[in-house]
Amino acid sequence: SYEGTLVGHVSTQLSPRFKYFAEFTLTPDRGYFGQIRLERSLFQFFYSDLVQVRFGRLHTPVSRWNVLYHHGQYLQTSINRPDILKSSNRLSPIHSTVIELGGSYGMAAGEFSYAAGIGASDDHIHPPGVGVLLQQNPAWYVSAAFVPERLMDLRIGGTLYREKVQY
Repeated sequence: SYEGTLVGHVSTQLSPRFKYFAEFTLTPDRGYFGQIRLERSLFQFFYSDLVQVRFGRLHTPVSRWNVLYHHGQYLQTSINRPDILKSSNRLSPIHSTVIELGGSYGMAAGEFSYAAGIGASDDHIHPPGVGVLLQQNPAWYVSAAFVPERLMDLRIGGTLYREKVQY
């Protein structure tokens, strides 16, 4: 359970086109000082709105739910992930180390965004380590979405995610 977890973010502008973002969590009920974890660590290079490169550790884009809400938890303290997906597993990895190309294009009708990435899940479910995984079993994804101007709460799109399940 994630009740009682404190989440902190660090964001810095390293140059006009280069940013860094990190997310840390502190879970006080695990040991004397609690458990401090680096959840996300992401470098972002902005060439333009249309072309952006990101690399680092992020929430795996297996679903919009996992990306939008911290570990797919809606309303943090009251609604948890389903028990079958409560923690990272081979069916639903929570974190990945990736390199991603993405961007967005605004037009009168709305905004179109895209992303394509390659990497590996890194939730300690694969013992060899990320470097070996990238050689043996890289995960990849492509996503696209359109947000209409008049219906800003509507997002039409999807993500295709592929990672070979290893036993």
